[in-house]
Amino acid sequence: MRALPPSLSLSPACCVRGSQDHPSASSRLSVGLRAARSAVGTNPSPARPSAQPRRATTDRVGAPDAENARCPPSPTGSSVAAMPGISVAEVLDALGVHADPVAPALTGGMSGSSVLGAVTPGGEPVVVKVSSFGTPESSHRARRELDVYTELLLRVPLPAPRLVAAHRTEEWIAIALERHRPAPPASEWTSAQWHDLAVLLGKLHAGSRELAGRFAPLHAVSSRPVDELAVFAQQLWNGEGDDARLEAACSALDRLHDAVSDGPASFVHGDSHLGNVVLTTDGTLLLVDWQSAHVGPSIGDVAFALTRAAAAAGSIPRDQVIEAYSAAAGTASAAVHRSITAQQLLILVEQYPEFATFLGPGEVAGLRSAFDLLLEDWAERQ
Repeated sequence: MRALPPSLSLSPACCVRGSQDHPSASSRLSVGLRAARSAVGTNPSPARPSAQPRRATTDRVGAPDAENARCPPSPTGSSVAAMPGISVAEVLDALGVHADPVAPALTGGMSGSSVLGAVTPGGEPVVVKVSSFGTPESSHRARRELDVYTELLLRVPLPAPRLVAAHRTEEWIAIALERHRPAPPASEWTSAQWHDLAVLLGKLHAGSRELAGRFAPLHAVSSRPVDELAVFAQQLWNGEGDDARLEAACSALDRLHDAVSDGPASFVHGDSHLGNVVLTTDGTLLLVDWQSAHVGPSIGDVAFALTRAAAAAGSIPRDQVIEAYSAAAGTASAAVHRSITAQQLLILVEQYPEFATFLGPGEVAGLRSAFDLLLEDWAERQ
């Protein structure tokens, strides 16, 4: 699903919870939905610029999702893409690598990082990722990813590319990683690849539960006011039958959050969509872009991968993925299944509407079908 921007990553910042001092989130949100329908009509459609360009899903300026894809170097005398004042030559020299003139071009990019292809003096192809300290958040994310590669990987085996070199200044961080090929789009994933991803995530979470307290969430937990969530959700869910879908989700909102929080916590990738998966030469899956890594609900990574893929993939072996994940993580599959269903519904209601204008009609249809199946699954598991 190449249309969504990088900020749609798994983060606790989107949580909407009730309060003991106020009506439940479920009842207040249902009232909000009715008020929103009265204010904007039965099927409100937010204005969407017809000529808005489609953007590649990316967590970097100048590169698509998988930062380990082959990408072009900028001329060594120029600045890093979207980072005036940061010299490509300076970055490459600091890392001890040089530009790769044969890497094919990649497009896209929306955040504070850039990616370029390079090679080591020994001829090994690498990917150079440069993250500037333009904002406090981008600085925090860049430092977090550097910590993952330089500190955490020494203590916990993570499914990440090997770090070749790293350099940090007062204005930017650059890392050079071994280069791999990007995973295929969601529509081309095989059942075997889905199984491998489930096992990879299960082992990651099972082996990192002792890290609670390390790598706290990127953002302090904040809640969107419940009264505003109805209008927010209808940015995306404004078609035929969507009011009923939202009502069903809203009536269970507090229970959905409880189902997610009741499960174990561990170190999670935080942005585990298929665009952040790369393949080694023997087909082994690795995860790239660890800037959103944090300690949180273990099932979040699986739920996010399944939800993001639902907009683009014709068929996902969801039950098999959950079974394989549960076995690898050492958790009861029935409880995991319920928690993942809850998290997926929350993603659809609390996160996806922000990115409505980046979704094509086919992608919205895919998400709508997933919404229906998730509501049915949730009802059966009560």
